[in-house]
Amino acid sequence: MSVRIAYFDCFSGISGDMCLGALVAAGWPFERLESLPRRLGLEGVRVTSEPARRGPFAALRVVVAVERDQPHRHLRDVLAALDSGDLEPAARERARAVFTRLATAEAAVHGTSVEKVHFHEVGAADALVDVVGAIEGLEALGVQSVYASPPRLGGGTVESEHGPIPVPAPATVELLRGAPVELGPIPAELTTPTGAALLATLVQDWAGPPAFRLERVGVGVGTRDPKRRHARSEGVAQRAARPDRGGRCGCSEPAARRRPRDRSRRREPPGDRGPGAAAPRSGGAGCHDGPDRDEEGAARRVAHGDRRGPRRGRSRGPAPDRHIVPWRPTALR
Repeated sequence: MSVRIAYFDCFSGISGDMCLGALVAAGWPFERLESLPRRLGLEGVRVTSEPARRGPFAALRVVVAVERDQPHRHLRDVLAALDSGDLEPAARERARAVFTRLATAEAAVHGTSVEKVHFHEVGAADALVDVVGAIEGLEALGVQSVYASPPRLGGGTVESEHGPIPVPAPATVELLRGAPVELGPIPAELTTPTGAALLATLVQDWAGPPAFRLERVGVGVGTRDPKRRHARSEGVAQRAARPDRGGRCGCSEPAARRRPRDRSRRREPPGDRGPGAAAPRSGGAGCHDGPDRDEEGAARRVAHGDRRGPRRGRSRGPAPDRHIVPWRPTALR
């Protein structure tokens, strides 16, 4: 029996719109996402998609346009919108879990109760589309388990209605408590509270998936273009029931056919050694020597989130202690 997994490579952070773009690029029909504002009863909200580029690479950008003012919403208002929306029960349950986690994190950082928390841009109409869309996209692609690489958080400060706040935002830090993360590499917000809430609620394993057969790859980007690789990719793979853990390759080539390592070769210094075999960014079946780490570098690793070489002898830390929403995909109407 095989298990279909989704792997979020968050090498440049994650946000709701980046996630939507990646899922649509991976094969989720855009028409389903386009109808989501209507199914949620959100007036004055429109979803569009457009091709985008970050450096030399093609990607997809999803834009949630809010064409009229939206009220600040308390958690009860968000949950009411989900309950009254035209959603599958499983998708509604997971969306409720994501927003409840968001409200709990906001309450913790502001020193108040969950009932008194009102969402700012996080709880606006675009966040409802981001969260529900991401969940429905995973359902539609038949995903049964979700994995992710440690998200990069960024740095510096951003403006909010409370004034300048540090990056990562306090709510993002609270949401990813116990999860492996990386700071930087640029002074900007790379992981948003919405993206952090999706990861914290849906990811079932931060250690990385075992060997798998890569089926689809989608690359989604956000609104910011810092003139560096700033995209988020999502791979949909079919994990074998008894995967080969001996290989590092994410392609479909059996491990037995790969050329054995020449152990007589001189051991190279860690800085000169390539990061190992990887699946190309375009989703092809072959292997290459690994990503170029220049700013306008070539394809990066999709099969594994580890950009610093083989993982032998290195731990990503303890698994986070948090509640995970069981993932049981259901057919969408």
